[in-house]
Amino acid sequence: MIHRLLITIADPTRKSKWQLVQKQMAREYEQLKATVATLQMFQHEGEKAITPMTGTYEDLPTRDQMWAPAPHEIDPDIWR
Repeated sequence: MIHRLLITIADPTRKSKWQLVQKQMAREYEQLKATVATLQMFQHEGEKAITPMTGTYEDLPTRDQMWAPAPHEIDPDIWR
């Protein structure tokens, strides 16, 4: 859009200012594209890294309370 404006501007000072704005916008656009690409890379990595857990929670190892403690864990001060 700025390139259309540049065609109509006769004043060299004003034209150079608009050319500078055009270059700055082009540079910022390239930085934005790079940022978006980086974000998309993280999103794709996240999709691969996070997988749903298979099985049920019952499959997980638990500390079962029905077993007696190991002999070295028995407190001699407690009578059973």
